[in-house]
Amino acid sequence: MDVVVLVVGGSQVALDEEKLPAACRLVRLASAGALVEALRAPAGGAVLVSDGLPPSWLPLAVAAVRGARYPVIEVATAAWDGRTHSLLSAACRGVVSGFDAGAAIDAAVGALRPLPATG
Repeated sequence: MDVVVLVVGGSQVALDEEKLPAACRLVRLASAGALVEALRAPAGGAVLVSDGLPPSWLPLAVAAVRGARYPVIEVATAAWDGRTHSLLSAACRGVVSGFDAGAAIDAAVGALRPLPATG
């Protein structure tokens, strides 16, 4: 099954869909509801790029990640400061941070491949 790569539609994350790893599908999100629906759809895992995620989406995003039937890995291009707690990060199976989006997505997809489904 494909890995779904979720990116907030208006974010500054520049992704070339043709450069995504094999068996990945890019979904640009226009709303929190679209994020919830994307995580309910069948997939082999998900990579959620959190850059540009509106704070108002956070409660639904956390609930959707916790309810996903497959692992979700968060990608954040900013480096983690080692102290700040994130409810979204805590809900995800893992986090890749501090790299450009392309490299971080590659790493996250590579990490998802051997993980079993959840839920």
